[in-house]
Amino acid sequence: MQMDPRVLEKRFIFNSFYNGHWQIEETIPMIGGPFIADVYYTVDFVPTRFHSV
Repeated sequence: MQMDPRVLEKRFIFNSFYNGHWQIEETIPMIGGPFIADVYYTVDFVPTRFHSV
């Protein structure tokens, strides 16, 4: 999985490489998030039974 936090655009972009192909990008807004540009964060991913964010 690839995660691209676009802080200035206030959104996250997610994409997965599955079965030899990149899947469709998924975008979610950073609503009320504490994220600031040029600061390091740790993000935990929790898998589900779906191939989606």
